[in-house]
Amino acid sequence: MREYFQATKDCVCWELDFEMFQTLFHSIESFREQGRATLVGSYFAMKERNISMITDQAKDRYARLMKEKPDIFRNASLKHIATYLGITDTSLSRIRKEIVNKNRIIMLFGIINIILGTLVLSPSFIGREKREKYAKTLSWAGILLLIWGIMGVVSSLSYFQSFSLYWILWFSGGVISLLMGIILGIGLLKRSSAGIVNKLLPYQRIIGLIAIIIGVLQLFVQA
Repeated sequence: MREYFQATKDCVCWELDFEMFQTLFHSIESFREQGRATLVGSYFAMKERNISMITDQAKDRYARLMKEKPDIFRNASLKHIATYLGITDTSLSRIRKEIVNKNRIIMLFGIINIILGTLVLSPSFIGREKREKYAKTLSWAGILLLIWGIMGVVSSLSYFQSFSLYWILWFSGGVISLLMGIILGIGLLKRSSAGIVNKLLPYQRIIGLIAIIIGVLQLFVQA
């Protein structure tokens, strides 16, 4: 059986026939050890790829290739990559589109979490006299935060594949939005209680800071 290799970039190729390989293999110890290690490594890599073709989904094979060999995407065409993954060009385009959409979603969550975290923190920078009135007005946003938090948690669970940093930030962003909604909701329900705004302020500061940190991380983490 013949195999054909086609270079996608300009390169220098060294040819070694079997007889010369045998001579070097038996006469140079370091060459023999390197050859044995390369042979074993190539066998296990081939075995792992064959198993992956059967057991893993196409998007998982794509994600693994991106993680382990990112240079391939700069030096090979999408057609060649699709063939290597054992899928069609159309399937590869669909997978890439799904990843782009997921990255846009988490970036949107990141921006909104930064804005919401800043709003929740804002009463800390207002004078005590105006803080009570401003905080009660802000409390009505608790309902929207609860809805947004539920959307974040549900959407993250629907896309769950593994406990990756991407998924953890997505899920924790939804949870922190729920907590912000609960804190503001308490202020709304107990707005008649004396000093409730000042009592909740330390919790608002902590949750607001966490929301901003999660939002910033969400801007830089990709699927």
